[in-house]
Amino acid sequence: MDPAFRPRHRPPGRFLLVASVKSLAKLRFSPTFWVVLIAISFFLTQIILFDEGRFVEFDEADYISEASSRFTTNGWDAHRSGGILWLVRPLLLVSGSLVHLRWYLAALSAIAVGLGFSRWVRPCGMLAPVGMSVFLVFWLPLFYGSEVSPNLYVASAAVGAAGSMIAFSRDERRADLAVLAVFLGAATYLRLSDGLVLSVGIVFGAAVVLQWRIVARALSPIGAGLLVGALPWLGQAFIRFGGPLNRLEAAVEIVGGGFRWNLGQYLRLQDGPLIGPDRVQSISTAGLGVLLVCVVLAGFGVADAERRRGPRFALVVGIVMALPYLLYVEALAPRFLMPSIALVAITVGAGVLRLWRRRIGFGILAVLLLAGAAFWSGFTADRVESEQFAQREEIRRVAESVAVAAGAGRCEFLSQFGHPQITLRTGCTGAAADLQDLRCQIGAVQRRHPGVDVIIVLVSAPPEETGYLTPIDGSKVPQDWTLYVAPADESVPCDIG
Repeated sequence: MDPAFRPRHRPPGRFLLVASVKSLAKLRFSPTFWVVLIAISFFLTQIILFDEGRFVEFDEADYISEASSRFTTNGWDAHRSGGILWLVRPLLLVSGSLVHLRWYLAALSAIAVGLGFSRWVRPCGMLAPVGMSVFLVFWLPLFYGSEVSPNLYVASAAVGAAGSMIAFSRDERRADLAVLAVFLGAATYLRLSDGLVLSVGIVFGAAVVLQWRIVARALSPIGAGLLVGALPWLGQAFIRFGGPLNRLEAAVEIVGGGFRWNLGQYLRLQDGPLIGPDRVQSISTAGLGVLLVCVVLAGFGVADAERRRGPRFALVVGIVMALPYLLYVEALAPRFLMPSIALVAITVGAGVLRLWRRRIGFGILAVLLLAGAAFWSGFTADRVESEQFAQREEIRRVAESVAVAAGAGRCEFLSQFGHPQITLRTGCTGAAADLQDLRCQIGAVQRRHPGVDVIIVLVSAPPEETGYLTPIDGSKVPQDWTLYVAPADESVPCDIG
């Protein structure tokens, strides 16, 4: 054989090294590179900014208790979906540490947000990392990244589904419809109501912004994603609640429903607290300024001639997803709007890109405004986390006092809000106390569990008559909290009628 044509055999290690360097060279400074870099930065920011040992809040305690057999649960409410349970179960199987859980969720949330926004890389290029940066500027994803809460993952799935729809509208690859179904199914599994509204938003947005032919071809994948994502909820509805209608009725009783106008409340809640209604009747001036900047940038994004379909589609879907919370759901929490914020961030990012491309000075101004928004959000996130840490430490101290009072035996407790955090910490089964009918409620618990001391955990407003209860002296509870015990050897008098 002619030496000139003799095959050259490179060592396997050298071949892999060369291939890796070439791959990195292609990735460097590409939209995908920036998405990965922003995801890593999001993870590190959570770890640096927050105390990862903070105690759990109400909803987190419910999810954690249901997700692991090592904890006692007070029951599963009708309005909750179980998708978040499967996200936290892998960690809970090997560790019960809250610090480990926070680190795990910080990493998982960074991966989820990166996956969602990566779906915009192929159809819209740099809009993906810019939109992702705009979304992560806000304090909500920063705070909830390491919380046991489904809303951030729903937001990531919503962005991924919308990006898959835009990608399909560009070159009509069937694979994009399959990915659309996966993202929509994930959103539905995580929160059934959000998945239903997301599907409506995608169909409506596609009809308004894209072509009817695109809508018709996407209907089957959308229906398949919805069905698969809803199956666990439907199965649980039949097993635990007597059917879907019964479960829906029970869910509406918990979260409330009916026409209302919640926009003012959400404006007041944009810088905290985590749930409403907000008792402060003023709107944060800085928060309002950030909102106005985003509205202006979104206006430029919608007018972007080069990529107008993607930003407009994301804006329409984002608005549709916000409507139930603004006009119907009584329960108020800023995290409910995270999917809408993530989608609108695409439109705002398009505005930043348009200004940058038209004139560098305008682009720098837009970036500086977003930097100011990031500073405000970081300050807000730190303040909210500090407030939450103090409130949760108070509940932790109460839980430890309940554990001491209960001793080693079986225990039951009643408190104004049920406090699943106490159950998680102590293993005691709890329920919400009805202060108007506390005597009969205690008697009912004693009849169900003879010989068990019933601990009463009250905050701020104990009932007028507590003579039949024995105060637990020496309990180290925070100010305004009081612990009582109802003796198990005699029935508590119950006045009926």
